[in-house]
Formats: sequence, C-alpha cells, structure tokens
Amino acid sequence: MCFVVVIHSGGFWVANFERSLNWLVANLFNASARFAVPCFVMCSGALFLRRKLDTKEEIIAFYRKYLPHYAMYVVAALVIGKGFQLYGNSKAPLFEGLIYNLYNGYAGIIWYFFMFLGLIVATPVLRQIVLNPYITKLFLVLWFLFAVIKTTFDNYLGAFSFYVYNIIYASVFAGYYVLGYQISMININLSRRKIALFVAISWISVLISTSLDCFAKNKFSGFFYLGSSPFVAMFALSIFMYFQKTFVRPSNKLVSELSQATLYVYIVHNFLLPYMKQWLGTKNPAYTFFVPTLATIVLSFAIGLAYLMAKRVGKIATSWYMARGDK
Repeated sequence: MCFVVVIHSGGFWVANFERSLNWLVANLFNASARFAVPCFVMCSGALFLRRKLDTKEEIIAFYRKYLPHYAMYVVAALVIGKGFQLYGNSKAPLFEGLIYNLYNGYAGIIWYFFMFLGLIVATPVLRQIVLNPYITKLFLVLWFLFAVIKTTFDNYLGAFSFYVYNIIYASVFAGYYVLGYQISMININLSRRKIALFVAISWISVLISTSLDCFAKNKFSGFFYLGSSPFVAMFALSIFMYFQKTFVRPSNKLVSELSQATLYVYIVHNFLLPYMKQWLGTKNPAYTFFVPTLATIVLSFAIGLAYLMAKRVGKIATSWYMARGDK
C-alpha cells in the first residue's frame, strides 16, 4: 500500500502531460509503483482461496469474519473524508459523497475497498474454480485474452473506453486474484536473478509504453498504467514471483498487524498528502516523490500503528478490569 502513496503523490505531475524532463521523471517514479494494487490482489488470492469453502456453514462463517472487517474500512474512510471536506468549508451537500453520489467524494479514491469487498463476496465461487486445475487454466487464459489482450488492442485502435473498462474492472482483478493463488501453488524453477531481470524488463516496458502512448497522442494517456495493461501484468507477476522465491515467512500475527497498518496508510495518506505538499513544497517531481511522499508514508503508518496499539491496550485493560471484577 505504501507504493500507492508513490502513485498518488506525483499524479498531478504525470496527468499534466508536457514534453519536458519533469514529466519524464514523474513518469519514471509513477511507473515504478504500478505493480502495487495487482500484486496486493494476487497476495490476497493466494491467502483467501486456500480456505475451505465447501459448505453453507463455511461460507457464512467466512462472510461473517471478513465482510464486516473490510466494510469498516470503507465507512471509516468515508466519514473521515467527509470530515476533512467540511473542515475545508466545502459547499458540497452534507451527505453527498457519504451516502449518495459516492464517486464525487472520497469514495473515488478508496475504490480499492469496494473492489476488494466484491472479491470477498466472489471468493466462494472462485474457490470452486481453483479446485479444478483445468477450469483454472481456462479461466486464466480467457482472462488474459479478454481483460488484457483485447483492451490493449482497443487502446491501439483508439476504441478503448474507461466506461467499458469500468464494466470489466471486476474481471481484471478477479483474474489477478486467481492468478495469485495459482502461482503460489507451484514451484518456481527460475532463479532469483532471472526473475529480477524480468522485473526490470517489465518495469521499463511500463515506462516506455506510457511515454510513447502519451507522446503519440500529445496528451496524457494512462492506459499502460492500468491493471489490464500487459506490461503491468508482467510487472506484478514478476514482483510476486520474486518475493515468493525469497520471502522468509514471519509470524502470522506480525503479518496481520502490518497488513492492517498498511491499510490505514491507504486511508489516511489522501488526507495528509495535500498538507505535506503545502508544508514541504512540490519543487520538482523527484523532490515530490521523495520528501512529501516519505513524510506521508511515515506519518500515515504511525497513525495506523498508534490506532492498533490503542485498540490492543484497550483490550488488555478490559480483560484486566473483567478479571479484577471476578475476584
């Protein structure tokens, strides 16, 4: 999630296309983080699709555990976002962006949580797909052909539409979800050096393809930043394979705490980033990506950890008080 902060921190530099060194530097940094969301979805698929979800009771238990958990992030982000909006003396109606017309408010930024809630709902169905290796391969082939290759040809022919892309958005990330599980279940025979080379090639491909697309159209074109871009798919896949090959697994408890903290980074950073840019300045893309971005990540991570520690202290205090009452 920290790489998402990198994407958002210099987005204004990239979106304001111009034939300049500043734009090329901004594209360099932005392209380097484009693996973040697809790779996170792949990691989620590798974990959630391993769960046994064969009976009605197992599915209900799964939904009860995870749907409220991620729905809480959505509600928290919407409420906090509306608070910041009202603090800035916004003239927007009170409930706009909070209850209705969500994408005119902060929900446009936290689209990830809506998408992930959809994946949680679809997990029992996708679980049945991955149980059959032949159906899994067919699913991934069809996903690659229609969600990746076809959209790339549409972009080349000038027929690509973000409206249509939003319709197939669910299938794009459902493919990454299943792909993460499939890759996690096989033994990778490639060496880390070869995978690292694949990472570098795919990153350079994202960088060059975006640059050429923008220069050819003489305006910003973000197609090759999207999850449906073949180069982003290669980038996310190679990063996932590299960490699968080298990652030494820590305790599940530590992973859980860190993952929750990074989710709070995702929620909090959009409120902090404008202030960081205001306080620390945006002199050039390199400065923007390093100074305000790093400050935002550190502060967001600290807020997330502080919340988790406070919650843990509250549980300990409650347990102590209850134990004392029993005496």
